[in-house]
Amino acid sequence: MLPQAFQILLKRRVMSQTTLLSGQTPANQLMVARNIASILKIAPVDTLLVLSPPKIADLRSILERLQFKPYQSEYVLALLISVDQWSSETATALLKILEEPPPQARLVLFAQDEESVLPTIRSRASRFRLPVTFTSQEQSLSPLETLLSKPLSYQMMQTAKYAEEYSIPEILNSWLVQTSSRSLQVYLLTSLTEVGTHPVNKRLFLDSLLVNVPGRRV
Repeated sequence: MLPQAFQILLKRRVMSQTTLLSGQTPANQLMVARNIASILKIAPVDTLLVLSPPKIADLRSILERLQFKPYQSEYVLALLISVDQWSSETATALLKILEEPPPQARLVLFAQDEESVLPTIRSRASRFRLPVTFTSQEQSLSPLETLLSKPLSYQMMQTAKYAEEYSIPEILNSWLVQTSSRSLQVYLLTSLTEVGTHPVNKRLFLDSLLVNVPGRRV
């Protein structure tokens, strides 16, 4: 899922301090982010993952961490998902560190729409386009909003079917592709991060995810 040229730069440890990767869904961006951290062998303690548009105060705390040396890795790696969804104020706060990034820091920014990223940010980053991939399950699973509109018993029946046919990342990615709700996107991305690559009981995981959707009434 990585552009070949960028993958070569990663493996040779000669990537730019700031990279902008555009295209793909937030879920696929998250998988790419994990792949980048794996290739660079960045320890979790040295990885800063931002899934949703942060508050300016939170972003400043993250950027402050970039000023310090890594604990266990070659770099401190910041992986910022969906920067094209950030407010202009938050993007401007990010711009300050991009003007003079610390030598031990590497920042990878992700955006579905590159043109929605501030031109001043784009000009300070090496830019690559993520390959476009589509999977059949993106269209074969019911949208999450549709599922949530049904009785809970029906929801559980559907998740039981999904658990037999698909992996958790495939299911969550399908829901991410089909939802326009920012709060649901953040919730699903956070769930993807939590499940990681660890084996889970798929049916129990999905049932719990549905029951705990923010704002839902059971």
